[in-house]
Amino acid sequence: MTMTDSQELLAEYVRNGSESAFRKLLGRYLDFVYSTAVRLVNGDTHLAEDVAQMVFVDLAKMARDLPADSMLGGWLHRHTCFVAGTLMRGERRRQARERQAFEMRTTDHDAGADFAELVPALDEAINELGDQDRTAILLRFFERRNLRSIGETLGSTENAAQKRVERALEQLHTILKQRGIALSAAALGTSLAAGAVTAAPADLAASIAAATLRSAAVGGGTTLTFLKLMTMTKLRAVVIGSLVVAGLSTSFVVEHNSLAKSRAENHALLARSQDLENQLGQMQQENQQMAKLKVDADGLRALRQANLELPRLRGKMTRLEQENANLANALKSANARGGELADASPGTNQSAAGFSFKTAMARNSGFGTLPATLQTVTWAAMAGTPEDICRLEGQAATAPDGSPTEASGHMVQFYQNLFKDIDSVQVLDMTPRTDGNTEVLLQLHPSNTSGSDTPPAPTLAAVYAQRGDAGWQLHGWSVANGQPVATP
Repeated sequence: MTMTDSQELLAEYVRNGSESAFRKLLGRYLDFVYSTAVRLVNGDTHLAEDVAQMVFVDLAKMARDLPADSMLGGWLHRHTCFVAGTLMRGERRRQARERQAFEMRTTDHDAGADFAELVPALDEAINELGDQDRTAILLRFFERRNLRSIGETLGSTENAAQKRVERALEQLHTILKQRGIALSAAALGTSLAAGAVTAAPADLAASIAAATLRSAAVGGGTTLTFLKLMTMTKLRAVVIGSLVVAGLSTSFVVEHNSLAKSRAENHALLARSQDLENQLGQMQQENQQMAKLKVDADGLRALRQANLELPRLRGKMTRLEQENANLANALKSANARGGELADASPGTNQSAAGFSFKTAMARNSGFGTLPATLQTVTWAAMAGTPEDICRLEGQAATAPDGSPTEASGHMVQFYQNLFKDIDSVQVLDMTPRTDGNTEVLLQLHPSNTSGSDTPPAPTLAAVYAQRGDAGWQLHGWSVANGQPVATP
């Protein structure tokens, strides 16, 4: 049996996560799934839209586990029945608390029953067919394939496909007749051709595609989880409230507009829902969380489980606030010590002991602040020209005849040796002196170029800094650890 184009699209989505392939499948089968859901939820179009969304979310998550030769139409029909049946069982339990008796569907059928009368039993009857018969019915009347296409899909001829569809209609007629629906096989085929598929709302495909692909990126999950119920954008009229007054507890009340065949009861339930919404508004201060969630008891339990994560998050937030407070205190202390740390240029790491910066981030930051001047010195030593280095201490780089001066050569060699293979610069102490200078104690951390587990020892350096009209200027360097010493 050759692979169908739907199977090829599903395989492409599984292999590459192709959104385009998934959107094509969605466009091809949305009306099919939506129409099946409408029948199974008694004509409630809003609930049918939610069922359709849940089915395609499950398809996106379970696509990888489906056999390569599976008939997608058959899988979608069975899964739609499962999702709708699970959802409707919950709805019927809630309706039972409001009404003691309600006839969910008409059981008095006759040979003249129209398609709307047979829909409650149609999908259950289709699921009772054999695999080949069910596939033939779904391909012909739900996927609207011609006989030639059905034959190719089933690996047979067009004539064989026609006979298979006729036999499947006879089997379906027999099953429905046992349930009191006396349509002939020919009339059944006509009804299916006319009403099996209903066009889905125009904006439903885009809404389902967005929700499905977002859900597929997050990960797996069961069909009727709390998170899915929270993503249903059009599920309405599900209201739960609880109030303790004078030792009495109100009961859970839920209203749903699925009573399409009983308009009078539907209006009464809608009015009751409005009354409940007014009561919930009055209860908001006492029970805000319950009033806002609007979920059933199972969803509420899931939410409580999720809320167990809140204490950990609050603890993390407290630690972050404490760290921010410590950082603010450290910055305040640094400003009191040096007077310049608040003006440090981007790329510095401020702390209570001073500030530090990576030499790779150093740049020509000018001489307006002491941190900026230290970065400019580092930049000039590592990437600047001899003229840049000499300007740091007001020296001339060249003599009138254009030849390098002795002082400039000494200066260039000193700075280049001082910052050679240095990874970062850290200020250990800044001590103002009475002569207007500030004595700055630096620690120069070498790069670990050897890859050793034990990093090389840092170099200690001291320099005098003085603010002038043109900004800060450095002079009087002294270096420990056997490094060059110069007094420019």
